[in-house]
Amino acid sequence: MKTVKTIWSTLIESYKMFNRPLVLPNYVTLNEKYGIPSLDNDISKSSLEYFTIGIRSPSLSDDIVHSSTDREVFIPVPFLMVPSSTGLTDGQKDTYKIRFTSVINNIEYISCYVKKVSAIDTDNIVYEAEYNKESQTFTPTEHVPSQAYTTTPVVGSCDGTGLSNFFVVSSKITVVLTVDELASIKDAANLLYGLSDIDIFEIGIYSGIGDSNNELSNASAYMFKGVNLDNYDVDGNLNVTMNVGGMTSE
Repeated sequence: MKTVKTIWSTLIESYKMFNRPLVLPNYVTLNEKYGIPSLDNDISKSSLEYFTIGIRSPSLSDDIVHSSTDREVFIPVPFLMVPSSTGLTDGQKDTYKIRFTSVINNIEYISCYVKKVSAIDTDNIVYEAEYNKESQTFTPTEHVPSQAYTTTPVVGSCDGTGLSNFFVVSSKITVVLTVDELASIKDAANLLYGLSDIDIFEIGIYSGIGDSNNELSNASAYMFKGVNLDNYDVDGNLNVTMNVGGMTSE
């Protein structure tokens, strides 16, 4: 599945860039979908460190593409569902967000739909990536500005035709799901959808604000990325590292 960045991420970035008060349109956040109040609306504090997961179904092929206006994965599933009588530990509340209760088979469960990202590499690096048209691959090398402020015209069309190099600024986000976490996700999918065997199909990266209730305010979709078998290690853990940032053509 092709990685898609949403327009909501661009909207938030634009407001933060000009230090303007942000008013998101209605029905953009996961808080609204799941009926969880946003206790903090200061978007200047919003951080990109949360993710959701979606599972595969027969109707979802690997070449399916999200719209940039999408707000959630195709088939969302909680990371964790526990009986309300058991409750969540403080550690689980710190890790899992967008939590709410629902009743299934006369038992009330707490469902957790968002998880903190495992690791963020915030060292932004400017790369010059040379594009090989035959293999359709990029070979990145770090770009170091020269002392000379020379401006040279670039020949090529506005859609990038004829251009072979790109400049990329990116940070890396790593998502990890252990075998035990994957088992909890499978249990949740069985409770919700009656599925005994599932595949993680995609990941949604979200920005949001950690609030005073140890919840997440204004959870907004940043990008969606597909998951494949190469993302699993030999022990069965899921590891997905993705670049988050912008790209301009040369």
